[in-house]
Amino acid sequence: MSMLSFSWHGRPFMPMAKASLTTLALLYLTSCASYRTFHDGQSDINEGHVVDGLNKIRLASELSPENSEYRRSYLTQRDAIVNRWIRQAELNAASNNFDQAKDAYNQVLLMQADNSRALAGLNNIEAAQRYSKLMDAAAAMAERDDLDGALGKVRQVLSESPTNRRASTMVKRLLRQQAEATGKEMGIYPQLKTTYRTPVSMSFTNANLRQVFESLKLASGLNYLFDKDVPTDGRVTMSFTDKPVEDVLRLILATNQLTYRILDGDTLLIYPNTAGKSADYREMVVRSFYLSNADVNKTAAMIRGITKAKDVFVDDRLNLIVIRDSAEIIRLSEKLVAAADMVEPEVMLELEVMEVNVNRLQQIGIHWPDSLSASISGAGGPGELTLDEARHRKGLVTFNFSNPVISAQLRNQKGDSNVLANPRVRVRNRQSAKILIGDKLPVITVTNTANVGTSESVSYLDVGLKLDIEPTISLDDDVSMKVSLEVSNIVDTITRSSGTQTYRLGTRNTSTVLRVHDGETNVLAGLIQKEDRRSNTGIPVLNELPVLSKLFGASSDSDSKTEIVLLITPHIIRNLDVPGVGLQEFPSGTENAIGAAPIQLGTSRAKMDKPRVDGNGITPQPPAMAPPAIPPAPQPEVPLPQTTPPTTAVAPATTPENPVVQPEPEPVRPPSRRRLPNGTPSPPPTLLKP
Repeated sequence: MSMLSFSWHGRPFMPMAKASLTTLALLYLTSCASYRTFHDGQSDINEGHVVDGLNKIRLASELSPENSEYRRSYLTQRDAIVNRWIRQAELNAASNNFDQAKDAYNQVLLMQADNSRALAGLNNIEAAQRYSKLMDAAAAMAERDDLDGALGKVRQVLSESPTNRRASTMVKRLLRQQAEATGKEMGIYPQLKTTYRTPVSMSFTNANLRQVFESLKLASGLNYLFDKDVPTDGRVTMSFTDKPVEDVLRLILATNQLTYRILDGDTLLIYPNTAGKSADYREMVVRSFYLSNADVNKTAAMIRGITKAKDVFVDDRLNLIVIRDSAEIIRLSEKLVAAADMVEPEVMLELEVMEVNVNRLQQIGIHWPDSLSASISGAGGPGELTLDEARHRKGLVTFNFSNPVISAQLRNQKGDSNVLANPRVRVRNRQSAKILIGDKLPVITVTNTANVGTSESVSYLDVGLKLDIEPTISLDDDVSMKVSLEVSNIVDTITRSSGTQTYRLGTRNTSTVLRVHDGETNVLAGLIQKEDRRSNTGIPVLNELPVLSKLFGASSDSDSKTEIVLLITPHIIRNLDVPGVGLQEFPSGTENAIGAAPIQLGTSRAKMDKPRVDGNGITPQPPAMAPPAIPPAPQPEVPLPQTTPPTTAVAPATTPENPVVQPEPEPVRPPSRRRLPNGTPSPPPTLLKP
């Protein structure tokens, strides 16, 4: 037995056939595997194993890259699942369920590692958790009456997330508490330590300004740096008891035309309060205000007018105001914005519009033919008779009735129709709401132009019921409304010789201003249109007889009455949330120092006496008081100059020039006013001793 062998161009055919068969077998096995994998993935997704099922579908598309169905199914289901998980993650993040939101975002990244929404969502969650910790810390500080620290935390959140609702709400509350509790500004960049608000008692008579600052340093521990232009020969005469150090310092500086800048928690820079020195030392701050409700241009105009801010930029697109000025002006602007950027009131107007039509029609009588005509017709034609025809008049006279039918009409019709519209419109305060219930009639206007021809234009005319309402919501839950109502209908249609149609309209309108309480219904009625029509047709004279009029005539009586009734019921959804007293009235500085803290001497407050605990759990004590190293020599008395500002209390004339501290006994206070946590009374204010 011989074996045949074929070759193609000198090459054996058998190895090529084996290779082709092997390839076909592999393709068949691959297609079978991808088919099973694809259907297994579909089953897993239907059973809730989304990730496993989607991975199997992806594997099937990779095994069979030529199968577009697998690829399309994978992309479609992946996008649908990713979008569903992202929505779920966003809902969890909005509900502060950060762990569940992270899990959902991570599931998205497992399927699509470069998904920008998931990556941004994880970053937002980290930021939200950081903001939440800052807000919790601010709330804890506010509970301890540390409004300065609380405002610092809240402003840090607002600087990174201006739309944070919790921070926006808390900053308004803290500003209100700050103004209501103290009635004055608190420092910002940076601030003095709270231990230097402790009250002290001192007395000065014609004392040197530098010596006064030295005494304040011994009493409070404050450090001072003086500008070279600070006068060294200034004199101070004043006496005070149990007053905060910061208030005393502010008063001394104001009466000597000086001011200060806080360098750190216990160091001040003293410099003359002049325009040149203020430009050199006063730090400028840039603050951006993103408004949510107030008009940005009106708010900017208010800030310019009240604070005299130097640089104010307005961005209408972002509803943004950017201010560059001193920290005092920024803080004053912050309160003005908080008082102005309030949510506008809204009201829901429940309207009931009824058109009541009453129609009555009565037709009774007999309709006789309207006309009777007689004609003579001879052999020569109508109207022509021969003499013989005239003698024999038979058949020459013809009577003609236009409508020979005699009909009796008995009809009585009554109709009542109510067309009711019950729209509900939600409208903001002082905004107009417009309602149109009707049709738009086309009105064609023909224009003839020389050497051009004729052109037509179409405009539309509103016909029906038009209602315009502009509400004004009062703080006492009353709603004032400007109401304009117009009801129009087509009375007649006029067709011109050119074929165009025009309309004759009937119109009823009214305008009024009314004031109703929240939930009270007001009725506007009386827009009545009444028509009475009477007609009588029949045989003349006979149709006017009292009894025979119904036999020799027909009468038609029709009455129609149309009345428009409007019922308005306002429901206030949200009224103006009036800010507290702290944002309605607060100090704004002097004419020359807008926004500066008030110049006043505060009293010893309970919160000043509360023990402050540092990070080591130790209550810090006021700085130790020590007498001057070298007692100053007595000097002769110097009379006060005429330019000396008024003093709080003037010491006797025999008091030497040097500052003398008047030792005073410990003031008697009720135990309930100043108590430490262990129940023991707190120590009295520290006095500077000679």
